[in-house]
Amino acid sequence: SRSGCFFCFYQQKIEWVRLKETYPDLYEKAKAYEVPFEGSGNTFTWSERESLSELERPERMQAVKDALATEAFAALDRRAPEPASLETVALAHPEEWVRAMVAAAPAEGLVHVDSDTVLSPGTIECVLRGVGAAVQGVDAVMTGQARTAFSAMRPPGHHAERTRAMGFCFFNNVAVAAAHARAVHGLRHVAVVDFDVHHGNGTQ
Repeated sequence: SRSGCFFCFYQQKIEWVRLKETYPDLYEKAKAYEVPFEGSGNTFTWSERESLSELERPERMQAVKDALATEAFAALDRRAPEPASLETVALAHPEEWVRAMVAAAPAEGLVHVDSDTVLSPGTIECVLRGVGAAVQGVDAVMTGQARTAFSAMRPPGHHAERTRAMGFCFFNNVAVAAAHARAVHGLRHVAVVDFDVHHGNGTQ
């Protein structure tokens, strides 16, 4: 590739802990409600929290795309990922659990896995493409197509444990990618550097 970079566009995360700084109008509205929101010091009702949620907005991906559409990033090689197979996801999760999660996705409406993690009819395709982006980025680097790879994806993955979806995460993209690097490309050791306001408990 011209740039040595592998780009896949999915939505990027803005932490709720930054709500006050990022969305002050929503913060002022939200803090008047009565149900505690996970120790943040603010309060929300369930219905209001749904309406206030900024984490899954399509505008997030558009903001990333707009930033990368500038001249400074013109040389980047941008690729849309193919969905990962369930067998690939099973490198980091039991296959029966993976298939159960896929089967749980609704044909319409929403299914709440927990208070933060919600399945919609389009979730599984997005999740599998997110895993695919991570794995295909590894392939691009390991086969010499690129020196580095970057994937902006939503849903994220680092909270997803082997048999538990949580924290907006369903399958652990980076854990699958690391396992893929070892299984397919023969790497012995893979370092995962996780930086976020929250602990990447699933990856650990």
